[in-house]
Amino acid sequence: MQKIQDSYWFYLGLSFVAHSILLLSLFLTFDRDNSDTNLVQTMSGFSISSEESTGNTSENLSEENAGPGSKESDGSHNAEALFSQSIGNLKQSIPYPALAVSQEIQGTVIAFVRLEKGRLTELRIDQSSGFAVLDDQVKSSIRQWQWPEISASRRFSVRFRL
Repeated sequence: MQKIQDSYWFYLGLSFVAHSILLLSLFLTFDRDNSDTNLVQTMSGFSISSEESTGNTSENLSEENAGPGSKESDGSHNAEALFSQSIGNLKQSIPYPALAVSQEIQGTVIAFVRLEKGRLTELRIDQSSGFAVLDDQVKSSIRQWQWPEISASRRFSVRFRL
């Protein structure tokens, strides 16, 4: 009975030392600069790449006639900023389809949206990912999104990466 207890404490101590060395090596090799972006991309299932505005906001017409410091000019910039923020939030909320994860499907979907006073009037996939499951997830998320009360259009991409 004494031999079993002695070997138990020996192996427990050995396990503690081995785990401590492992944790220390992980801590020393941890890259703080890249950890946040990798974590976000891994958790969300995609990364934000590019957006392209068509410049078609309802305020653009009045902005051409407005002076540089006028309130109308600021309205257009606010609408663009609000639209960009809304698209950024949308892209971060799009879930990675479970089927695509299980089959290790990856791809990039390029979508185009047009809003008229906050109502989605046009949605199209300009470039398919090559997988209907990814394209359909993007379309579904765009249709369900609560858009701001603006009129604008934008082309943007959503990358699905595991």
